Amino acid sequence: MSFSLVLSQTFERFGLQFINKRLYRKSYLTDQAERLMSPILAQYNELVGQYPTDADHRKAEENQLLFLIMIHWLSLQKGPPLKILDIGGRGGLFAYYCKSYGHDAYISDLEYILDQSPNKELLELLQVNNFALKVEAMKPLDIKGHKFDLITGFRTRFHSTLPFETGKEAEEHWGSDEWDFFLHDLASNVLTEQGKIFLMLNRLQEREKGEFVPEKLKALFRARGGRLRQNFLYFPNTKKIT
Repeated sequence: MSFSLVLSQTFERFGLQFINKRLYRKSYLTDQAERLMSPILAQYNELVGQYPTDADHRKAEENQLLFLIMIHWLSLQKGPPLKILDIGGRGGLFAYYCKSYGHDAYISDLEYILDQSPNKELLELLQVNNFALKVEAMKPLDIKGHKFDLITGFRTRFHSTLPFETGKEAEEHWGSDEWDFFLHDLASNVLTEQGKIFLMLNRLQEREKGEFVPEKLKALFRARGGRLRQNFLYFPNTKKIT
């Protein structure tokens, strides 16, 4: 299982669980990922082999370890049962891991993504709860009456205002007003009182300049209680957002 490991020493100050480098050297996390994947690995690999590009195949392989690192950063492997929503969850692997540790996990994505092969078959294999959700600028989320303890999103593109097919250089992205509305909506209408948000941000305006997040957005996130480290954005106390 190949994966370029993300060093986690900085996350102790970030407010997430510190993962000792010795766990990497002892292959602890790799062993745990293999244990969780073993019941479904053959079928999983067969299905992800149906993704159309090499990039899709590589991400599907990397995610087997990446998502387990996320689980440990958030202490989900040992914490109390939570109701979790993974926005843009596609085939449902992160939610599958969360379920394996006793959580009530859901994924959401665009309707055509959920109905697309092999995502549809992966969700059936992993038996992950899912519902269609389109995240739009300045519009409240329709989360079907649910309330969640944790919202996650990994490499999502809901903040892009132009379709991917236009080309990355043509993409435009949410500014401060759109992000502020989104965060307030999550804190007020989607999350429970003690709810948290953890996002692995995808491409934002200034990534090509060596930054994942423009300075104006950094200021907004920090003003709302967010902790930003490279492309990881964590809100441990969303009361500060409202």
